[in-house]
Amino acid sequence: MSKSLGNTLLLSASEETIHRAVSAMYTDPGHLKISDPGKIEGNVVFTWLDAFHPDKAKVAAMKVHYQQGGLGDRVCKNELETCCKN
Repeated sequence: MSKSLGNTLLLSASEETIHRAVSAMYTDPGHLKISDPGKIEGNVVFTWLDAFHPDKAKVAAMKVHYQQGGLGDRVCKNELETCCKN
C-alpha cells in the first residue's frame, strides 16, 4: 500500500474505507476455490494479520487451514477487517 498510489489505510479511516481497502487486498491468485490449498507467501492479508491481529494463535491456525484448503479468502479478509475496525 502506498499513499502515492491512493491505497493507504489510515488509522482514522471510516468503516467503509476499511472495507473497500481490505476487499481490494491481494491474496493467492491460485486459490480459486475454497477447497484449493492456498499460499501464505506474498498474501497481503496474512501479512497484515501477522502484523496487527492480537491473537497470534488464531492467525497461525488460519494459516494452516488456508494452506490445507477449506478456508476462503473472504473469511480471512473479514477477520482482518474486524481487526482493523477495533
